Amino acid sequence: MLGRNRPQQRREEREVFGRGGSATRYKMREKLVSFGNDFWIEDENGRRVQG
Repeated sequence: MLGRNRPQQRREEREVFGRGGSATRYKMREKLVSFGNDFWIEDENGRRVQG
C-alpha cells in the first residue's frame, strides 16, 4: 500500500536532514555584480567546494 509507512520514513528523514542532523549542508553563492554567471558552492563551514 502506497504511503503506509510514510510517518516513520519522515521521522527518519528529520533525524538526518533536520536541525542538528548529520547531512552536509551546501550554499550556492553568486557575485552581486558580474558579467555572465559568476557563482560558487560553499559547504556549511564556508569553504568552496570543488566540482
